[in-house]
Amino acid sequence: TKLFRRNKNKLTLTLEGKAFLADAYKMTTIANNAISRIKTTKPGETGELQVGFVFPEFIEIFLPEMTNFYNKYPSIETYYMQYNSITISRMLEKNTLDIAFGRKDMFSPNSNIQWKSLYRDPFKVVMHRDNPLAQYNILTPQMLKHQQILVMNRASNPGMFDMISHLFLANGIVPLINDHSNHHHMTLLLVGMNAGIVIIPFQNIRYMNLPEVLVCKDLDDRLAFHEIGIAWNQTTENPSVKYFLKEFHVDDPEP
Repeated sequence: TKLFRRNKNKLTLTLEGKAFLADAYKMTTIANNAISRIKTTKPGETGELQVGFVFPEFIEIFLPEMTNFYNKYPSIETYYMQYNSITISRMLEKNTLDIAFGRKDMFSPNSNIQWKSLYRDPFKVVMHRDNPLAQYNILTPQMLKHQQILVMNRASNPGMFDMISHLFLANGIVPLINDHSNHHHMTLLLVGMNAGIVIIPFQNIRYMNLPEVLVCKDLDDRLAFHEIGIAWNQTTENPSVKYFLKEFHVDDPEP
């Protein structure tokens, strides 16, 4: 392809030459920027980071920290993936997951797994407005012992299934469990049909537009909450982990 046109002592670009020059400028700019990033990026400030969670609702509260990390370390490719709690625990133990969000009891008692509490999320009771208990603002497990408790099945959410069961058993109540659903949206749909009640963490419904037929009540019990934290495997060889942890004020994770 002819790039130049020569006329006596004058050299000009052909149309093809102008197009090639524009592309050449783009390529050299990209190359120079890449070199500059390498020179200014510290070890660990580039790479990949795998982050796992059970429900996105539980990490929406951390948008400021995650945004800070994204802005400070643009060369670290961060992947946020949803798994069930058992999968997260196993992946973290095998170092195929770098960071995990969840309750402490989700994770293996392996001494290599570290966990830091970030916030407590209270349980709420969602029921149909025609339920006789809807007249009360605060409920107790004893008041719910004759209610049909709608929960996600254990295969879909083993941790929450066990926590709700324990909440009643610790109060000497054998709960009337209906676990025919695999997602909390389905359990809430059943509540809308007045087929039972749902005990659910506040974060799960915080941003939901609940149907008008549903009401949300407080649950008064020492076990009526779960505690969400951040977990990591201290044997990780991924240097990017410490930068992510710093945004959550874990300044000196074990190497």
